[in-house]
Amino acid sequence: ASSPSLSVAATVSDSGTLSYQWYSSTTSSNSGGTVISGATSASYAAPTLAAGTTYYYVVVTNTNSSATGSQTVTETSSAVSVTVNALTNAATPIIGTQPTGATVNEGASSPSLSVAATVSDSGTLSYQWYSSTTSSSSGGTVISGATSASYAAPTLAVGTTYYYVVVTNTNSSATGSQTASTTSSAVSVTVNALTNAATPSIGTQPTGVTVNEGASSPSLSVAAAVSDSGTLSYQWYSSTTSSNSGGTVISGATSASYAAPTLAAGTTYYYVVVTNINSSATGSQTATETSSAVSVTVNALTNAATPIIGTQPTGATVNEGASSPSL
Repeated sequence: ASSPSLSVAATVSDSGTLSYQWYSSTTSSNSGGTVISGATSASYAAPTLAAGTTYYYVVVTNTNSSATGSQTVTETSSAVSVTVNALTNAATPIIGTQPTGATVNEGASSPSLSVAATVSDSGTLSYQWYSSTTSSSSGGTVISGATSASYAAPTLAVGTTYYYVVVTNTNSSATGSQTASTTSSAVSVTVNALTNAATPSIGTQPTGVTVNEGASSPSLSVAAAVSDSGTLSYQWYSSTTSSNSGGTVISGATSASYAAPTLAAGTTYYYVVVTNINSSATGSQTATETSSAVSVTVNALTNAATPIIGTQPTGATVNEGASSPSL
């Protein structure tokens, strides 16, 4: 604080000259004090650097060189106290609950980092969160708008980021520093990349065939594998064109093989969609691969031609024992 000014007003009835000397003391007495060097004015600015009570007084001396007796005479002021109170600073916040790190998948719900802090005085707590690429609670980057006791860490980018919060107590009634801060520990939030179900690999494609109408159904089959722990499923399709898209789902045809029908003559194309289902994948849990389209041609049956009788046999009447008639 500003130094308090102690002052005295003195007069003298003769033509003498007044001089002053200030003293300090630890007791309420105007004698036995310590001379304050340089304090020789009618006023004195008492120091305020150290807390405590100090007593001050001044000795006023009249010097009259024209006096025929004693040419100096003194008078001492009363001793007055200057009490310097110690400054009260804002209390340092105490963090009772530190934030806790987390490991999440890319795009998952933001983990909530939170801190619980208290303060022993009447101050008001405020918060500022920081991010960092290192496990340190200093030197981080201010996170704009992250000024609450909790913070929802983003999960859009893969990698590890460290977070900490600075808790500040602001106490406007403090006579010393009106703010005091404490910093939480730095915690990591690790965002793992999503793992998708593996795409099936078709090692053996189905093979087309040509058969006669009504023949045994040809078996179309596919051999597929997958590199993860997923489960393969199958769905066969039929089409009138040589394409492995846009076909019609064949109800119940959900095995690795399919017995194509041969009841109707014509050419039909078939393909199968193989699906891998992996419930442990963190991203897409299904992946598909489509086989090539193959044709099954059913030829119409050709029957032997019916004979045409151009000349019918002719009957005859003959005598017993005659030559046999030729029919």
